[in-house]
Amino acid sequence: MRNKIFVAIALLSSILAINSCVNKEGILPVATGPAGLPPGCDTAGYTYSSGSKTIQAIINAQCAVVGCHTPGDPGKPFTTYGKMSIYVSGGASSQFYQIMFNPATQYYPMPKTPQAGWDSCTKYKIKAWLLAGAPQ
Repeated sequence: MRNKIFVAIALLSSILAINSCVNKEGILPVATGPAGLPPGCDTAGYTYSSGSKTIQAIINAQCAVVGCHTPGDPGKPFTTYGKMSIYVSGGASSQFYQIMFNPATQYYPMPKTPQAGWDSCTKYKIKAWLLAGAPQ
């Protein structure tokens, strides 16, 4: 009888522990849809700051936040295109791409602390921009 109670308690504890896990690292679930994109996610034609579809607003909201990529922080400041350009040039071989999208080279998922508005479509927009040569 004691063994059955012990097994039941252990099973219940395991279920509760598994269900209590939360996404703290900003890891996004695998998207579904054409080309792996979430339905309705438009990634074409993004530039850093010119035109109607810009990456700058995403970088400012997700990366250039207090404690991360701002002036004076020990990391790489991402406050202007000029300061980012050395990290984003090179498409899939760029340092920015490797840290964001290559699990083998990620120290931890980026953004380290996702801000409001971060979702898989936003991440795909950055990826498409980088693969297009990170145009200004």
